[in-house]
Amino acid sequence: MWRRAIKVRHSLPARQRFLRLPRRFPLRPRSPRPLSLQVPCWRCILRERASQGDKLNAQNPCRTIEQPLSLWRSVHGDFVALLPLFPLDVVLLPGTPLPLHIFEPRYKEMIGECLAESSPFGVIRALEEGIAEVGCTAEIITVTKEYPDGRMDLVAEGRDRFEVLSLNQDRSFLRAEVLLMPDEPAPAAADDKARAIQVHLQILSLAGAVQDLSAADQNSLSFYLAGSLPLDLDFKQKLLAMRSESERIPAIAAYLERILPNLQRASRAREKAGGNGHAR
Repeated sequence: MWRRAIKVRHSLPARQRFLRLPRRFPLRPRSPRPLSLQVPCWRCILRERASQGDKLNAQNPCRTIEQPLSLWRSVHGDFVALLPLFPLDVVLLPGTPLPLHIFEPRYKEMIGECLAESSPFGVIRALEEGIAEVGCTAEIITVTKEYPDGRMDLVAEGRDRFEVLSLNQDRSFLRAEVLLMPDEPAPAAADDKARAIQVHLQILSLAGAVQDLSAADQNSLSFYLAGSLPLDLDFKQKLLAMRSESERIPAIAAYLERILPNLQRASRAREKAGGNGHAR
């Protein structure tokens, strides 16, 4: 079953969960390699889901770029055809803002289309080997500045997680057929939430920062916590691939508890250095 295949792939080590980019889309000099990771056939996925009674139009499953994602999802479900991709050295999480400076011609073209059609694009982590397998759609919230040469500054925000099924090279920018990844209905335990929040606030206090968590959506608290700290990208990528709060919240708590002692030692060293001019 395709759902089981997805879970098996996510059990691989993080360094193995990537797609090699086609030759036309190098991210770094001398690193382009052909697509090598085998992914499920989306047509097989659609046929299986249609046979199980999902409300999909199996005869016309593709979303055209003119259809807003929210409207398309209400009709066709979680498969999205030809989502524009923006490979970056970041891991975007749902609900997290992402400021961008758009200057490359191919991405000026891509963002221009997204603005004109109120459609999303996909942010996916760029790796030495290619791109990650799981990314996050981004909605453009505001364009803060436009330049005469077409460059622009904008702020986008993470929306829905997705898994790349196949890559498309027909345009100047990379596109992909993707499957959106809604959460499984498995809320985190109350004690796990309390543990994650406590260590999160301890880390913020080391930097003299205060955060009001009352506005956080309890159904996506993990992304709210992770999005407000500069966490390791490998950990954030693993977090993005997890399918429920019951899985993510304990993982965040354990990760933050692991790094807290080092941060406390660094904070004490800074205090000593500020007091006598050098650290011991």
